[in-house]
Amino acid sequence: MKTLSITIILLFISLNGISQSFKLTDSSFQVGDIYKINNLRLGYDGDRLDDESKAILDSIVIFLKNNPRVQVEFGTYSDLRGNADSNLKFSQLNAEYYVNYLITKGANEEQVIAKGYGELEPVITEDEINNYRLTDKREYERLHLLNRRNILRIIEIGEL
Repeated sequence: MKTLSITIILLFISLNGISQSFKLTDSSFQVGDIYKINNLRLGYDGDRLDDESKAILDSIVIFLKNNPRVQVEFGTYSDLRGNADSNLKFSQLNAEYYVNYLITKGANEEQVIAKGYGELEPVITEDEINNYRLTDKREYERLHLLNRRNILRIIEIGEL
């Protein structure tokens, strides 16, 4: 199994003013590894990224440029609300939007593919979420957000 060591850290100021860092990894990675990408936000019209999201995506572009042998999947998941077919479609569109951003910023289009998963593989089940529907609206929304997520999956590490 092939492994490759990398470290990418990008410091930025989050929306609440606290300095945070985004790390793709701090050791080595291999095919099949999955990295959760936190704090990506599209505008309600689906075509605006905030500055924090751009910084995170820009760091992925740097990673891809520095590791031309690596191919990744950019995956997005929806929450469990709404129609499953629509959620699958919109998660695919979101994944394609993020991948297109990476490519316009200089990532090699051969290195990254978009994959929308819709409601598949929820972190929290609908039954668990619905326990809070009437009693704690804030928790109910927070649990839905856990299912709405983005990942970067290492799918190939080419030969030297």
